[in-house]
Amino acid sequence: MMHMHRFGFRHGKNRGQDSGLLLAAAKKGEIYRVVSIEGGREVTGRLASMGIFPGCSLDVVTVNPGGPLVIRVLDSRVMLSRGLANKILVRT
Repeated sequence: MMHMHRFGFRHGKNRGQDSGLLLAAAKKGEIYRVVSIEGGREVTGRLASMGIFPGCSLDVVTVNPGGPLVIRVLDSRVMLSRGLANKILVRT
């Protein structure tokens, strides 16, 4: 069964490969490209100040189940809360 996420992208068992996934569901050691950021000016501005914006590449360094993620972006390591990671749509 396919469900539409409130931000307009698909998730579920039949998700298309082109739809991407939330960064919060990303796997350690994978490199992803940011597709979109779902949030207002405050969220997009905060992420942009860390070097995270649509089109950029990031590498998932550490995944803490239920906790923050550590990613590498623009030669820096950044710790993201699950809340922020749930606003970032990525694809491999």
